[in-house]
Amino acid sequence: MTNRISNSARQDPSQPDLEEQAITWFVRLRADNITDTERHRFEKWLADDPRHRATYQSVARLWEEQELALAVKKTAERMEMQALSKPAAVRRRSRTAFAVAAAVCLAVSLNFTLPSIVIYLQQDFSTASGQQQRIELADGSLLTLNTDSAVAVDYSAGQRRIRLLKGEAVFDVQPDKQRPFVVEAENITAQAVGTRYRVYRYEEGVNVDVLEGIVEVKANHGDALQIRRNQLVRLGDSGSLAPVASNPADSAWMQGRLVFDNTRLEDALHEIGRYHAGILVLANPRIRNMRISGSFSLADPTAILETLEQTLPISLLRFTDRAVLVY
Repeated sequence: MTNRISNSARQDPSQPDLEEQAITWFVRLRADNITDTERHRFEKWLADDPRHRATYQSVARLWEEQELALAVKKTAERMEMQALSKPAAVRRRSRTAFAVAAAVCLAVSLNFTLPSIVIYLQQDFSTASGQQQRIELADGSLLTLNTDSAVAVDYSAGQRRIRLLKGEAVFDVQPDKQRPFVVEAENITAQAVGTRYRVYRYEEGVNVDVLEGIVEVKANHGDALQIRRNQLVRLGDSGSLAPVASNPADSAWMQGRLVFDNTRLEDALHEIGRYHAGILVLANPRIRNMRISGSFSLADPTAILETLEQTLPISLLRFTDRAVLVY
């Protein structure tokens, strides 16, 4: 689908992305719980700049275009072919639900790309989706941030403390017996003993794995546990720590690769989504357990999706560069 948003709304790079704002307002105004205050804010936003109204009108026209409706309808019908045994009323409800999900997909993706104010106010270093950054800290230790990650650095006379606010980072620590090096993520701390280790904070918990040396890991109100090279501990809802063998593929991103070894498609899409500047939606639960293996370059996450589409019995439906449905 060709994006028909007018180029006039993009001429000033110093302005925020007006298209994102317009789409966010377009979807928000159709929500059941929209408030009068929000409607007033929208009217003020329209009046603030003539480009706001022009961009909003372009977005409205885009969503009304026939080719978008046909794409959604075609996808729903293809999914329907896999469930012809269902009653007609159920199939109609499924098609409607899918179309609605597709329509709000872009709005959800925009919410994910907007920075968290809380994290923004705390962070010292951060990366956007698909970006990685290597930083030398004041003591000579190296911090490598993976995609969509943020840290706060607090060095004092008695301690070097890093708070991983979100995402994933690798720490190459310079020894200093007078100032321990501690990484804090959620309700877990990982203290280095002259070492190199990775900490990954994700929705279900925190992973810590050691690439070199020894790390002492401690959960809040729990005993400390030492782990060594090629060991990993995962802290989830149970709050317990138990070391397991680490997977070298987990740190392949440092070499610019994404590695899958008999990985479920749903899990692979989650990983690809971390590097994709938007959102990936798995719209067909029947394909979630497909298995994939391979090593892919992180230079172009879109190319990874295209490769999967060419090699697996799956299809992609693109609404914009930011919103992709997999079915």
